[in-house]
Amino acid sequence: MYHVRTTIGVTPPASELRDRERVSRQNIVATLRLRIKNLEEKNRELTGLLELVYGELAVAREQNVSVGSAPSRLHVTQQEPETGEF
Repeated sequence: MYHVRTTIGVTPPASELRDRERVSRQNIVATLRLRIKNLEEKNRELTGLLELVYGELAVAREQNVSVGSAPSRLHVTQQEPETGEF
């Protein structure tokens, strides 16, 4: 005759529970560190792009000032021709 051993209702030893909790915490920390690393990389990438765009805007504004028109908007609008009349 075979005896079937069941673990229903059996509490694992405290050391086993502590080990499981420690491994679980380590997995959570590892996952969060990886996420932080990825977010820092993305942040560096976006910061670099932002610096490039600000540089391009500064150059464009300097060019506009040098030709006598400094639009305050990013898009260009067609101006009405001046008639010289008031």
